[in-house]
Amino acid sequence: MKGFWIGLVIGLLLAAGAVILYGVAHRSGALASAPLMSGRLGSVRIYEKPVDVANNSSVTYLTGEVRVYDEFIVVILPDGTKHLAAHDFYSGLRFR
Repeated sequence: MKGFWIGLVIGLLLAAGAVILYGVAHRSGALASAPLMSGRLGSVRIYEKPVDVANNSSVTYLTGEVRVYDEFIVVILPDGTKHLAAHDFYSGLRFR
């Protein structure tokens, strides 16, 4: 019976350690997905609302870097400012 309790405690400690390591890795970005594509920005127009919505304002960016992910893009301007846009919130993306 004593062996059962020792095994249980060791198992719980290992499980807790795994959860803690996962949390640290997740917060540090170690588990973040890599971009599908990236490159030097040529141009992109980012909208306030989805592209097909009427009365929509937008801003066009011509310089910087772009990273394309599964569900969004990140535009990084030369001054370090980052803009996030879901795929239906931008148009005319060009990059090298």
